[in-house]
Amino acid sequence: MDTLYAWQKVYREAILEVDDTLLREKIAAAQAVISVRLQELSRDHNGSGDELMAIADALNGLRVLREERQRRSA
Repeated sequence: MDTLYAWQKVYREAILEVDDTLLREKIAAAQAVISVRLQELSRDHNGSGDELMAIADALNGLRVLREERQRRSA
């Protein structure tokens, strides 16, 4: 996976985390950095459609990770 956008580094750390005790924090960090980027994009109107699609995919990936983590801890 190539890193094209700054927020992807934090996202990658979350999706590669194997320790459930750290995963929750890394998911939250990724969501936070993506949220900040979305705010920047909405304010500046300088985002590309490709980045918005990548963000949508990342948010979906984080949702799946969060659900899987919850299932394992239940």
